[in-house]
Amino acid sequence: MPITLNNSNISIQYNTGSNYIIETVKSDLYVRDTVGTTSNLFSEPTVSPTITSNIAIFTHSGGAENQTPHTIYFPENTVCDILVVAGGGGAGNSIGAGGGAGGLVYITNYTLMAGTYNILVGKGGIGQVGQNTYSTEDGKNSTINLGATNIITALGGGTGQGQSPAYLGNNNRPGGSGAGATLYKTTGAAATQITGTTGISSTYGRGNAGGNSASNGAAGGGGAGGVGGGGTLGVGGNGGVGFPVNITGTNVYYAGGGGGVSDINTTSGTGGLGGGGNGFSNGNGVSGTNGLGGGGGGGGSGFSGGNGGSGIVIIKVISPTTNKYLFFNYSSTQTNYTLTFPVRTLVDVNNNNNNLILQGQYNVSLGTANSSIIPSVFNTSNRLIPLPTASTSNVFVRYHTLNPIKTSEGAQWTYSSSNTNVYHLGSVGIGTTSPEYSLDVRGFIYSSSGGYTSSALTKWSVLSDRRIKENIVKASYDKCLENVKNIELYNFNFKDNYVNTNDRHQLGFIAQEVQQVYPKAVEFSRMIMNLEEKIDDLLTLNITQIDYTLYGAVKCLIQKLENIKIKMEQIKTVYNITT
Repeated sequence: MPITLNNSNISIQYNTGSNYIIETVKSDLYVRDTVGTTSNLFSEPTVSPTITSNIAIFTHSGGAENQTPHTIYFPENTVCDILVVAGGGGAGNSIGAGGGAGGLVYITNYTLMAGTYNILVGKGGIGQVGQNTYSTEDGKNSTINLGATNIITALGGGTGQGQSPAYLGNNNRPGGSGAGATLYKTTGAAATQITGTTGISSTYGRGNAGGNSASNGAAGGGGAGGVGGGGTLGVGGNGGVGFPVNITGTNVYYAGGGGGVSDINTTSGTGGLGGGGNGFSNGNGVSGTNGLGGGGGGGGSGFSGGNGGSGIVIIKVISPTTNKYLFFNYSSTQTNYTLTFPVRTLVDVNNNNNNLILQGQYNVSLGTANSSIIPSVFNTSNRLIPLPTASTSNVFVRYHTLNPIKTSEGAQWTYSSSNTNVYHLGSVGIGTTSPEYSLDVRGFIYSSSGGYTSSALTKWSVLSDRRIKENIVKASYDKCLENVKNIELYNFNFKDNYVNTNDRHQLGFIAQEVQQVYPKAVEFSRMIMNLEEKIDDLLTLNITQIDYTLYGAVKCLIQKLENIKIKMEQIKTVYNITT
């Protein structure tokens, strides 16, 4: 009856009319790591080039959609630092005002409850292209929602206007940060992202008003860190400064306001630090920086205003209880990574490829619209699970340790998350179904770092009863002494990664030399260092045989010493020597 086992099925072929009984035994089950701040995984996954593994970055695609959607799943309550920046507002043309920066929300040590979060990243507003056309556009909101419940909203930056009274009700609008003022609307627009230090709501965050205008100078848009600069005769106002955030490990300014302009050939306002676009008296205004939420810079007379920069959402995982995360964030400068799992690891990918057991090397390829993770050609350990192309530019890998244990109903092992010990209430047999001791091993036992005993015993007990022996003859003590004389003792250092010990400087024998003198004391074993390196014919010493040889050598020396004493007594008698 042939039985075929492949990756997912067991196939059985049998003859018609034949009866077979197939008995199954429960095998090891793999469970997720449940350790809080430490891990049982003895070899963590590696990524090349190195990534900041606990940071998820969500950006706008650069397409025409107002908001680019993303999702992220937390299977448990997770403490995070969170940055949400909206799109910056577009700027006015023809001596135009700077656009307001997108609103900014930055929260540290905030607990995101377990669940799937829908994230929308806002686009920057479009700058004004004609003096008497209402074509400026507010930046779009960036939000984080848990299902239908809004968690955080950063409000889009306000639009700027040009030197025209025709559309005062539409342009120079309030926003996350407000747009700058112009000749016909001399007060800068207000901020709707209210600056605060506690609490969380749709208006919590950082935003500032646009600057005021005096004479013929258009003002700068407000930034997350400061109000927009005022415009005066011949001088455009600077954009308000953004707000510095160090969520990625580098201090970066986000949400700077756009600069305003004044008359032709005069001084233009610069964009605020944090992605604000510069005003330009002799041309089109400079757009705000995408991914920073900066406001657009005002355009010169007859020229268009700059677009606002798109927003961004960054989530930094601080302290998950059981899960670990690798976030592969799309970037134009790096689109390919190598992910290696040295040991079998339980993995979820992008929240929809769940409970995969992966080992070996995988290629992660990131693209603007889609990404993928597939086994590498060098993956000799596990090429069984190619993953489908993801529908997002990012790849999120959540992984757990694999702890092999038995279930209580299978092999009667006991385990719980409140008691991380694994124990058995009876005798355990390895290589035998009838254990006669608490731990009965019919084979070799290996320990990487020795062992302990609570009694005075320092060695294993050896079976030695005469009733279990035959062909008993006395050993040759002379041969034992000869063996000891021919086996050298050395000082040496164990190589790194081969022996688990804090003291690598040791005293001992060389197995190959012992094998030449006393082959019975040398046995064969194997050592596995990693997936690629192992020693199949590792020589080990049977120390018990060497101990017996040393005993025989000592007995031989005792006999020689006794013979010397007898001869000395004979000499003293013959020559009448007294002492």
